[in-house]
Amino acid sequence: MVYFIFVHILIPSFLIKNKIDDSLIAERLGHTVTELRKTYAHIYDSMRQNMKKILDETCKIE
Repeated sequence: MVYFIFVHILIPSFLIKNKIDDSLIAERLGHTVTELRKTYAHIYDSMRQNMKKILDETCKIE
């Protein structure tokens, strides 16, 4: 069980957050890019929110 959690949750999450190309992660896990994005959508959502925050702060008009 620990191996499953490590390989299928922690490693992909770490790679996605460190901006490793989706196609490389999917290949490593034996998934398609579409499967990868569906499975780990919550990570992409948090990255989107962070991007929005950075853009909002950078483009803030005072």
